[in-house]
Amino acid sequence: MEELSGKNVSYEKDEKGLIVERMRETTSFLLEDAINARENRNKYFQKGLAYLQNNSIMGIINEKKMRFHWNINFYIDMFGKCNANCQFCINRVNFTRDDISDTEFIRKLDHAIKKTRFLDPSIQIVGGEPTIRPERLFAIIDLIKKYGLRKPIIGTNGSGIIDYDILDYVEPVIDHLNISRHHFIDFESDRLMGFSNPLDNSRLIGIMNKHPVAKKIRLNCCLLKNYIDSYEKIIEYIDWALGIGIKNICFSTLSKLPENYIYQKDFIKQSEYYAIDFGGIMDAVKENSHFDFIKFHTGSHCMYEVWNYNHAGTSCPIVFATSDNNYARMLDNLDDLIELLVFHSDGTLAGSWNKNCKILYIDSSST
Repeated sequence: MEELSGKNVSYEKDEKGLIVERMRETTSFLLEDAINARENRNKYFQKGLAYLQNNSIMGIINEKKMRFHWNINFYIDMFGKCNANCQFCINRVNFTRDDISDTEFIRKLDHAIKKTRFLDPSIQIVGGEPTIRPERLFAIIDLIKKYGLRKPIIGTNGSGIIDYDILDYVEPVIDHLNISRHHFIDFESDRLMGFSNPLDNSRLIGIMNKHPVAKKIRLNCCLLKNYIDSYEKIIEYIDWALGIGIKNICFSTLSKLPENYIYQKDFIKQSEYYAIDFGGIMDAVKENSHFDFIKFHTGSHCMYEVWNYNHAGTSCPIVFATSDNNYARMLDNLDDLIELLVFHSDGTLAGSWNKNCKILYIDSSST
């Protein structure tokens, strides 16, 4: 087990380094492993958790010695509010997502980044809806540039990116712009997301035709009963996306959720209501000659399959992801094991999406 310190420490993370070595151990290029995982989810999640426990990196934050994921993500929960109202949103939690001023947020985020630089985390900016607060978003982008942070991604419902000033500012820095798009028909998408999204299909096509961010756009579609819920609907969605020039798509099932944890009871019911037959969809994918299997990866509470879709001279990587947050809850009970970093909207740095759990750092000073 590698042992690191929080001060002036770096280590090799290239194609011959730690990340690739350990990703190989949790990744398979055999379709039979992906099929087995679908049929034995618990076994594979337990395998992923065990591998994390046995192959973590030892590090120190605020004089606390802890074990960290070797390829850790740093999530910046930049704003608790959202202009959409998705009934299946994972942010329907039972604790308050407090906000602080932009000045305080950026100052505390700067400190949190310094505390975790030795882990060289990848970065994901999430919310709420990040584009509601462009000034804060721009300041975060400036920090990413300042520290040369790895693989920055923004997750958005797309409503704010019709403002090309936002796109112009973030595009040179980010690796991906992940847009939540749960249906290819505007009306159905708006109904699911609980608002009239300014980023309708015509504006999305305009961005694809006019802005360099187009090559960085990834569509994230939740598989939901009565919406995109079958193999046939997935093919319609892919053909629509390819038709407007998008060549990176992720389909996700809603996570299984534990009771008496951080999630609101009505959200748990919604997740159960919208559940779909993932195995049946993947069986149909396997039989379609337009799909070529690439790889399968398992973690402690999520797993995904990557396929390549080839049709009419166009190809596109397609990710199919599924998860079980009962295992995320198990991780919360392992006090010294940190799979991810979350900088919460109130300035708390934690090793969990539960801001009251695994608190790593709270900057209590004020400007």
